[in-house]
Amino acid sequence: MVWISDLQRETLLLVDNLISEGKTYEEIKRILWEDKGYTLRVTSKNGYIPKTIVELCDSKGNYSFVDLRKRRNGLATWETIRIS
Repeated sequence: MVWISDLQRETLLLVDNLISEGKTYEEIKRILWEDKGYTLRVTSKNGYIPKTIVELCDSKGNYSFVDLRKRRNGLATWETIRIS
């Protein structure tokens, strides 16, 4: 049994629907930021800031454990934490 929060469920459904509609990575970022009020966060690793992975947080800064990843063709996919 796996438990996910309401924020994670809502974010996954929203991002999955946007990807299914054929939206590009940049379009999805704009929709989440401007229309839905999400905060987009990137983490630096060894001083490097990746431009292809964005962590999605709600307007209060709570991390949804859903990441938006840019694919080579400009489209997007989502990732969430892996449970071992």
